[in-house]
Amino acid sequence: MKLTATVAVSFSLALLTSCGSSSYGGSSSIIPPVGAQSGYSNASISGTYSVSLAAPNTQYINGTTPGDTAWAGFNGSLTADGNGNISSGALTEHFGGSASTCALTISGTYTLSSTAGGTATLNVVTSNPSGPCFLNGTLKFSVQAGQQGESLFLVESDGLEPIAGAASKQ
Repeated sequence: MKLTATVAVSFSLALLTSCGSSSYGGSSSIIPPVGAQSGYSNASISGTYSVSLAAPNTQYINGTTPGDTAWAGFNGSLTADGNGNISSGALTEHFGGSASTCALTISGTYTLSSTAGGTATLNVVTSNPSGPCFLNGTLKFSVQAGQQGESLFLVESDGLEPIAGAASKQ
């Protein structure tokens, strides 16, 4: 049995390396090479992005009284200037199980390393602080960029609320 497995593995590897394709730069493998991301900078994040974030099991408030625990979602857009600033943005906050929505404006800063990882600080202001909105203040996120800044993945990193989501360049 061991000899059969070894022969099968050797045969499979031989097939993978001998079936070349010129569509991958003339490589002798059908699997394209994978390289680490590099060449990113603050300039990689520039323009308007559509944003979708979620916060499961979030306790929201009505005025200053703690309310129910529910799912919250945030949809909208933000604009980055390519120099580390989020110059404008607007999100609508939705609460699961209710018709409550709140308008939020955002601004902030970001940094992106050459390997596509970085941080963002968002300043969030609610239009209705006496309503059920729970986002009003400063939030910190870990950011991972992809496709040279065309897409972003965001995960809150300050321990306040479990918010995560994605942004796509428009």
